[in-house]
Amino acid sequence: MLVRVISLDLPLWHRILVLEILRGFCVEARTLRILFQNFDMNPKNTNIVEGTVKALARVVCSVQVQDTSEESLAAVAGMFSSKAKGIEWSLDNDASNVAVLVASEAHAITLAIEGLLGVVFTVATLTDEAVDVGELESPKDDSDPTAKCTGKTAVLCMSMVDSMWLTILDALSLILTKSQGEAIVLEILKGYQAFTQACGVLCAIEPLNSFLASLCKFTINIPHEAEKRSLKLHPIQQSSLEVGHS
Repeated sequence: MLVRVISLDLPLWHRILVLEILRGFCVEARTLRILFQNFDMNPKNTNIVEGTVKALARVVCSVQVQDTSEESLAAVAGMFSSKAKGIEWSLDNDASNVAVLVASEAHAITLAIEGLLGVVFTVATLTDEAVDVGELESPKDDSDPTAKCTGKTAVLCMSMVDSMWLTILDALSLILTKSQGEAIVLEILKGYQAFTQACGVLCAIEPLNSFLASLCKFTINIPHEAEKRSLKLHPIQQSSLEVGHS
């Protein structure tokens, strides 16, 4: 029911309350594990966790169609920056209605991103547990890369990766390429690192390669600081050249 609410035409404040609940499920590894085992891995039940991830991803990707997308992305970056500094992000008391709307949209997107990252870190945590109990081999060991996951926790992790990696990648890569905030980029890169390490241990080749390819694409598209300065100086240099020729 909660997952369906995200797709309904309800007031933004209502959807934000639901997103806060869903985020809470996603950032608690024990809770997410129980939900996935009892629902997603049970053929007689619905895929609750997979549905939640898809709902969160839709919220994140909605920033592409919003009229205030740039403002919302800037506000999301500000919220992550404030959180990294340990301070509460807030609006001015005299903020306009448009600013309040942008902040509300950004809050929803922030909750969705945090929920997706919670799923990512849960997969990484459970994969580490599978290694600790001997169900999986550490990548540094001389193990057979084609070996199947057979332990209970290992099978759980592999099932989670198989059912959700593409949805998570689509949403996180979108924010990674569009956001300019350092704090949010660092947080998503931590998620990339945790997920690729887990995929490496699980021998999940396709998601591993896809996340690495996305990371390479992001790195290639980042302008170097020298290039940024050159772009900023270019109009001034151009005008001085024009003055010199006149």
